Amino acid sequence: SYLFAPFDGYFERHFELGDTIVAGQLGGLMHQLARPDQPPEPVLFASGGTLYAYGLLGHVRGGQNLAVVIEDVGSP
Repeated sequence: SYLFAPFDGYFERHFELGDTIVAGQLGGLMHQLARPDQPPEPVLFASGGTLYAYGLLGHVRGGQNLAVVIEDVGSP
C-alpha cells in the first residue's frame, strides 16, 4: 500500500526503512507552510506490512507518494 500527502506542505517522517507498520499507525505529520499557525496534521498508514521505500524530500505536493508498505502473502 501507499502513503500519500494530503496537501502541499512539509512532511515530517516518523518511520525508517524496514520498520514493521500496523494499520492506523502514525506515518508522520504534515505542516502547512502557507499557514504556520496551524497545528500539523497526522498522516496515518491505511494498512500494515513492512516499510519498503519512501521519498527523501520533506517539501511535498498534495497526492505525492510518501511511502510504500509491502505485505508478505502466502505461496499459491
